[in-house]
Amino acid sequence: METNHFYEAEDRNGVRWTWNLWPSTVVDSKKLIAPFACMYTPLKKIENMKISNEDPTFCAVVMVY
Repeated sequence: METNHFYEAEDRNGVRWTWNLWPSTVVDSKKLIAPFACMYTPLKKIENMKISNEDPTFCAVVMVY
């Protein structure tokens, strides 16, 4: 398997995962030695990034006791 797609995906969206594939079974997920984590770079400069002109939508927080 070629590793270039891993770096291309990080350049495209600024997200890097500790693994490039999700475990497909419970047994595989229990065999993982390293934690399954993500590093997100929200201020990454991305060429040709589309920016929305819409106002943000806010969600109401509902507390249930």
